[in-house]
Amino acid sequence: MKRKEFITVFDKQFATFLDEQCASVHSHFSDDTFQALTNYIKQFHQGGKRIRPYLVYLLHQGFGWTHEHILQLSMSNELIHLFALIHDDIIDKWTIRHNIPTYHLHAAALYKDDHIWSAQAMLLWDLVYTRAWKNVLKYCDNISIMQLIISLAEEVVIGEMIDVHMSASQHLYTAKEILFKDKIKSWYYTFTRPMMLGAKLANVEQTTLDHVEALGNNIATAFQLRDDLMDCIDTHANKTTFSDLQEWNQTILLHNTLVAITESEREYILNNRWKKLDADTISIIQSLIKKSWALQETAQLINHHLALATEQLADLPLMHQTAKDALQDIITYLKISEETLKLS
Repeated sequence: MKRKEFITVFDKQFATFLDEQCASVHSHFSDDTFQALTNYIKQFHQGGKRIRPYLVYLLHQGFGWTHEHILQLSMSNELIHLFALIHDDIIDKWTIRHNIPTYHLHAAALYKDDHIWSAQAMLLWDLVYTRAWKNVLKYCDNISIMQLIISLAEEVVIGEMIDVHMSASQHLYTAKEILFKDKIKSWYYTFTRPMMLGAKLANVEQTTLDHVEALGNNIATAFQLRDDLMDCIDTHANKTTFSDLQEWNQTILLHNTLVAITESEREYILNNRWKKLDADTISIIQSLIKKSWALQETAQLINHHLALATEQLADLPLMHQTAKDALQDIITYLKISEETLKLS
């Protein structure tokens, strides 16, 4: 099943699942405002790429298995993603997600009082997380799979904690530290863990699971670096140019820029941390990044990881060709061309 077809099937079942979950909560308390708070999850989840549940499904089917409840189990992965998004939007002070108000902004409109709406937003993300686990326990009794999902959720929370710490710090962290933060906060749970979960549900041997993890890591690293690069050269969905700098989200691209430019140029960029940037400032910083060669260096690194992923995919044992083709489509999409860099 290709991703567009998967999204159609998954979204239909996920909508039914969320209807059931909301009805279960409302059975305890029927106040209109309370229902409006919880029902918003049904609107909030729409518009996602569904890459995480799709990778669970794709790797599972690719190894020739047909677990009766594969879609239901992949829903838990998407619920943990929703849990992470609600966290992330509050932390980063986002107001829009998929062209609608973020969850905490919706709660603020319902309750007005800052303490009440922030408390309800936090409790809502706790509820989403508990329902994710309730769903896992309903459809799976494999301890090793449960441990994998626990690791996924734990890594996201620790990664967010590290990210918050780094964003509040004047300290410039090393490339190794930045990559570790990005790994457990973002790309590991977006690509590697879902791929491993799908393969593990297909009962593959440990050597194959290790192969899947290495493949996922290369795709995921390229994905993260590409996201960082696009933040500096183009406006895209849900982000404005240099949102990473304005939030002081330390990235490899910014790190490499700061290493390569002069002290006065570095001071100029650092003096614009945590600030809303105007068009002139953005233009100056873009020229400094371009001068540093960090864009080209990042693009080369992205394409290097994708070349490794292509080789690993070709050598992945036992996987059906249709699944390999779908993964190759993702790899091809992530490649950075000279035309992409011309956006800068």
